[in-house]
Amino acid sequence: MTIWPWIKQVGYDSLRAWFFVIKIMIPTACAIKIVTIIGGLTYLTTWISPVMHFVGLPATLGLVWLTALFGSIYPAIVIYVELATSLSLTSAQATILCTLILIAHVLPIELKIVQKAGPKILFSILWRVGGALIFAKSLHLFLSVRHLLQDPSHIVWKARPVDLSWTGWLQVQLNNLIKVGLIIFFLVITLSILEKIGVISLIKKILAPALSIIGLSEEAAPLTLIGLLLGLAYGGSLMIKEIQSGRIGPRDILLSLAFLSLCHSLIEDTLILALIGGNIAIMVGARLVVSVGCVWALSRIISGWNDAKIKRVFWTSFTR
Repeated sequence: MTIWPWIKQVGYDSLRAWFFVIKIMIPTACAIKIVTIIGGLTYLTTWISPVMHFVGLPATLGLVWLTALFGSIYPAIVIYVELATSLSLTSAQATILCTLILIAHVLPIELKIVQKAGPKILFSILWRVGGALIFAKSLHLFLSVRHLLQDPSHIVWKARPVDLSWTGWLQVQLNNLIKVGLIIFFLVITLSILEKIGVISLIKKILAPALSIIGLSEEAAPLTLIGLLLGLAYGGSLMIKEIQSGRIGPRDILLSLAFLSLCHSLIEDTLILALIGGNIAIMVGARLVVSVGCVWALSRIISGWNDAKIKRVFWTSFTR
C-alpha cells in the first residue's frame, strides 16, 4: 500500500471513531449540565448517604462520587477538596473514595460506548457500580481490621477556579472533544504503524499468557491494553471498528469490556487521584488483582457458552 491510500484510510478510521464518541459525548454532556443546574445531584445526595456509610465514608462525600458518576473526575476533585478541609479524613477513607471513583465514573458516556459494542447497559451498571461498592466495602473492612492507612489524609491537589458559566462549560466541552479527537487520531496512526512493522503481533504473543487467565484471546490484546492504560472511551471506541471487521468475537468483547469497566486509565486517573490522598499501591495493584479475579470468574461462568448464548444473555438486542 502506498502512503496516500494509507493516510486516507487512517484519516477515515480516526474520524469514524471520533464521530462515534462525539455522538455520545455531546447529548450526554448537555443532559448532565441540565441535571446539575436544576440541582439533581444535590437531591440524589440524600439517597446515597446510606451507601457512603456502608463503605465507611461520611455522607457528605456522596456528592463527590455522584459528581464523578454523572459528570467527570475533575469537578468531583474540586468538590472533594472543598469538603475535605472540614472532615478530618484518614488516608484509608481517601483511598476508598478514590477506588469508588476510579471504577465507576462518567457512566452516561462510558456505558453508551459499552452498549454500542454489545453488552446491555443494565449489566454494565450492575457490574461497575456493584463492583465498585463491593471492592470499597472489602477495602474498608481490610484496612480497618489491619489498622492500615489510618493517618490523616494529605491533599496535594491545588484547586483552580472553575468557570461555572455556560461559556466556561462550552469551552471545557470543546477542549474535551478536541483532546479526544487528537488522541484517537494518534492511536489509530500508532496502531496502524505497529501492525505494519509486526509489533502488534509481538504484543499479542507477549500478552497472550496473561490474557488467557481471564479467558481473552490474543486478538483482544492491543485494544485491551489501550483501554487499560488510557481509558475505556478510547479502547471502547476503537473496539467498535474491530467488532465491525469481525476480528473480535462476542466472548472477547464481553470479557475485555468487563475487565476495562473495572480497571482502565491506569496512568492519568490514578495519578490525579493520588494528589488528593489515594494510595497508589491499592489504586493500581489491588484494583488489577480484583479486576482479574472478577473477570476470571465471569469467564468460568461462560466457558461452555457459544456466541449465540452470550449475545442472548448479555447483549442489548440479538437476532439469531
